[in-house]
Amino acid sequence: MLKPISVRLDEPLYGIPIVYLWGLDLKEALAEKLRAFYVRKSPRDLYDAWFLIHRGISIDLGLLEAKLQFYNLSFSTEEFFSAVTQIEDSWRAEMEPLIIGSLPSISEVKNTFLQVLGK
Repeated sequence: MLKPISVRLDEPLYGIPIVYLWGLDLKEALAEKLRAFYVRKSPRDLYDAWFLIHRGISIDLGLLEAKLQFYNLSFSTEEFFSAVTQIEDSWRAEMEPLIIGSLPSISEVKNTFLQVLGK
């Protein structure tokens, strides 16, 4: 939906020549991760969305709505936070093996979304 961005891939240690790749705009990546979490309720999708927000990417609700339309869905903060509550018990068990470094608590993640979604 958004224009792709050009990303420079430079790995001098391996002798790979510099190349440019096309990638998703980070706002679109965030909308995709939120759409994925909204549809399949996977802790990994929620973590990825939190990570992008934590890095300063803002949610484009119009873009998220457009992505949810494919599934005949519309975004609801109540449904979103209900889905977050559903994964609370599995958060640590599913995410700890995947994350290098410290994993944020589910309450920290939830608070981040409470702040950005204004609930």
